[in-house]
Amino acid sequence: MKTLAALVSVGLLAMAPPADPTFEGTASLYVRADTDRTTVVSPRVHANVAVGDDRSHVDMVYAVDVWTSASIDIRTAATEPVREQRDEIGVGADREWSWGTLALNYRLSHEHDYLSNSGALSFSTELLDRTVTIDARAFGGGDIVGRSGDESFRRTIAYGGGFLGYSHVLTPTTLLAISAEVRGQHGYLASPYRWVSLGGGGGCAGSIGLCIPEQHPGRRIRAAGVTRVRQALSRRWSLGGAYRFYGDSWGVLGHTGIADVRVSATDALVLGLEGRGYTQGSASFYRPAYEEDLEPTWVTRDRELSSMFNVRGSFFMSGQWELTTRARLIAGALVGAGHYHYREFIGLTDVTVFEITGTLGGAF
Repeated sequence: MKTLAALVSVGLLAMAPPADPTFEGTASLYVRADTDRTTVVSPRVHANVAVGDDRSHVDMVYAVDVWTSASIDIRTAATEPVREQRDEIGVGADREWSWGTLALNYRLSHEHDYLSNSGALSFSTELLDRTVTIDARAFGGGDIVGRSGDESFRRTIAYGGGFLGYSHVLTPTTLLAISAEVRGQHGYLASPYRWVSLGGGGGCAGSIGLCIPEQHPGRRIRAAGVTRVRQALSRRWSLGGAYRFYGDSWGVLGHTGIADVRVSATDALVLGLEGRGYTQGSASFYRPAYEEDLEPTWVTRDRELSSMFNVRGSFFMSGQWELTTRARLIAGALVGAGHYHYREFIGLTDVTVFEITGTLGGAF
């Protein structure tokens, strides 16, 4: 099966001085549609305000996801198409000192069957005449999982982790960045809406096997490391490359490679091309189909836990044009296409995705 996804995003930035903004606001719209019968519409507003001496900032975000779906997960569970809405509020504050910057953020996300609370504490500092930057972040949170139509269903998830990043300007034309992240989850990590057939064909629609709820291990530890390099070839041209390794306690191992080229077409306009490839193995307990007589402890219909790969290419542009000494116009666009191939998932093998992103705004 092939899936087509269309993405349209429009951003509006307002009221931000080019050098040291006292207020910055954005409004954006994200629309996604695919032939797996899923449509998502996501408006978002964002504001960042400088406080006092302009070394402190308050950040606020409000976002909504409205999605309608009759995807493969819903069809194989033999349920009707669903329509959901998720509301998210985020607030944060940061303060700059001579020795670094501290930031604190909180996020609340709510939908009728899911409630999520999370927070993060971040630190950033520059060393060696500002040629080295260190970034560190600790985060954690908790979720409450429900199930539509079942008031007695209530499960919890707790999670936390940390991030450490190092970037170094090796030469006037070469930048190296290395980062690592570890996160852990504990609690109910399955989907309350996915069912698995034992002795059937994986899904439960029309299955002759025994159908049971998806069951995942109650703990998952994830780790990822990224290395990035950027090399300027001339005043206007540069090349970038990155490699990311991912592994978790469920046995999933993933590898991502990224390459891009950018050119400053004018002093105001940057153009670029990016290519990305990703491959992963399946989770240790993943099976395309489970036999009834084996009585497995863990069963899943999550295609993101299957063996898979994807490739993606995109063209992007970003420009800033001065209108006055304190005002500028900001515009950008991205056009991309990608292909996903699931090696073992029954019912869905290939997904093709197209993306379009547009940005328009201003600053003063």
